[in-house]
Amino acid sequence: MSSPIPLSEILQAQNNIKPIVHKTPLYYSKSLSEMFNKTIYLKLECFQPINVFKIRGAYNKIIHLSDKEKKNGIIASSSGNHGIAVSYVGNLLNINTIICVPKHANPDKISIIKKFNAEVIEFGSTYDECYEHALSIMKNKNLAFVHPFNDPLVIAGQGVIGLEILDQLDDPDCVIVPIGGGGLISGIATAIKNIKPRVSIIGVQPDGAPSMYKSILENKVIKLNTINTIADGLCTKQPGTLTFELVKKYVDKLLLVTDDELKQAVLTLLKEEHILTEPSGIAALASLNQIKKINGNKIVLVISGSNISIEFLKNLLVKFKV
Repeated sequence: MSSPIPLSEILQAQNNIKPIVHKTPLYYSKSLSEMFNKTIYLKLECFQPINVFKIRGAYNKIIHLSDKEKKNGIIASSSGNHGIAVSYVGNLLNINTIICVPKHANPDKISIIKKFNAEVIEFGSTYDECYEHALSIMKNKNLAFVHPFNDPLVIAGQGVIGLEILDQLDDPDCVIVPIGGGGLISGIATAIKNIKPRVSIIGVQPDGAPSMYKSILENKVIKLNTINTIADGLCTKQPGTLTFELVKKYVDKLLLVTDDELKQAVLTLLKEEHILTEPSGIAALASLNQIKKINGNKIVLVISGSNISIEFLKNLLVKFKV
């Protein structure tokens, strides 16, 4: 099956990222399996060194930069998690790093970025605004830009998750993945569909930021006028051109979930499995009520991150009287 990103590039990325990336557990959840009458597995990317999958793509991209590019420094735009990943790798490789984040970004995520010695610039009210600002700084300072999703090397790094799933579980029927800009699902779907095309891939977006969902529906990349969701890691007004093509080619179905469903899913996983995640990382679980009649039995939920705001968690526990 031909693809804009060959399977060979994902296999190479698997070797590239081994030095710092964990092969995360694929955990069978007895309680969720009983709850949904399916065999449910959790791919726990929240157990990465920085508690989110983004480290895979960021590392695979940055190690491919030239010595001159590394010396000049790198810049990224992020709602939080990609910034954590890029700053972590930059610090590890002694590369000067700038991260642009939207104003009012998760303060806990900003603290982590700063801990890895990156310069943080807060600009704009949305990811897309800080992205444009980061591009301007990149040009003025001659920095290398590390895109959060619309980059073949980034996508290949995320695609290693798909290889791991197939190595850890014989014949999964369905893999469910959160979608923001689409880098994660593009990589996973490319890997899995090129090895086991019968496996169904389902993507999940917040209904307050349905950029990929609407783009696929209209068969063209669209830009939303506004976005409004608690899932800060999935707040993207416009998917990438490359990720759009890969989702269109490989993903079988897209679903939308509400903020209330995301909140409930955070609490469900915490209560049933004592695993803490953030709203952006739990979208796959939040979608399960919509797909109880899905064909097949073995379902893999990609739990993509756990960098939750302590203030958000406190308010959530109070609201639901946990």
